[in-house]
Amino acid sequence: MATDPQLYQAILNRRSVRRYQPDYLDATTLETVREQLVQAQPLVAQNQLRVLLRDVVAGEDLVAAMGTYGRVLSPPHFLLPSLLGKQRPLVDLGFRMQQLVVRLTVQDLGCCYIGTLGREAAIRARFSLIADAHIGAFLIFGRPATGGGQLINSVVRQVYGSAGRLPVEKLFFKESFENPAEPPKALAALTEAARHAPSALNVQPWRFLWRKGVLYIFTNADNPKYGKDPAQLYRFFDVGICMGNLAMAMEALSIPGKWHVYEGREPEIPPYPSTLLPIAKLEL
Repeated sequence: MATDPQLYQAILNRRSVRRYQPDYLDATTLETVREQLVQAQPLVAQNQLRVLLRDVVAGEDLVAAMGTYGRVLSPPHFLLPSLLGKQRPLVDLGFRMQQLVVRLTVQDLGCCYIGTLGREAAIRARFSLIADAHIGAFLIFGRPATGGGQLINSVVRQVYGSAGRLPVEKLFFKESFENPAEPPKALAALTEAARHAPSALNVQPWRFLWRKGVLYIFTNADNPKYGKDPAQLYRFFDVGICMGNLAMAMEALSIPGKWHVYEGREPEIPPYPSTLLPIAKLEL
């Protein structure tokens, strides 16, 4: 089966971009961006995705809508995807959005997430979203600026704690959570893609258990770095982003597999510590 090295490399190369060329993208590119998000693989087919794509108007106060982390230089466009559904909506939303993020990177476009949790009511009102719409983040995107942009992006990543990644032995376990381990060679490329997933404040809440040919993904039940509720809900959005990186790596490497998303405490889930919550399993 054919592989796509460019797609896999985009997963590893993607960085949060905070400084953009102010020029708008052409209409054809914008329509492609919209279609790529709408056509992204879902985790839960019944969940309904809605996409708001806007140009940033000169003088528009993005901080008022996106908070202080929304300070971005010369952003030309933003997306506000929302999801209607009851089964793991934030996980599914992060999963779909990260697929788009990787495809934007392939097209040499830059982007950055601006989280929305804790401000959902105000954002729904501002953008006329229905009350049941689940939102996890804005996505700023456009052509990255040249020159000093890399320095600005690096400083922002350091300030918000997104400059380092946990080693794989802190994320991956084999057969039980009492056995931290290096992943087998067959999984090494997938777990490396997972390690490169972005997360709010670089919490990296995902943990993996490899057991009897199945890869289970869990998230922290609580992490003080997120802050108080509702910010703790970022763990679900972030683990969805991580699963999106895994899905794109599987596509790039032509690795077949099927996700099963957990709704509760299904009996077949392996034992796990109380500090974790089961999210899904990947049958390869």
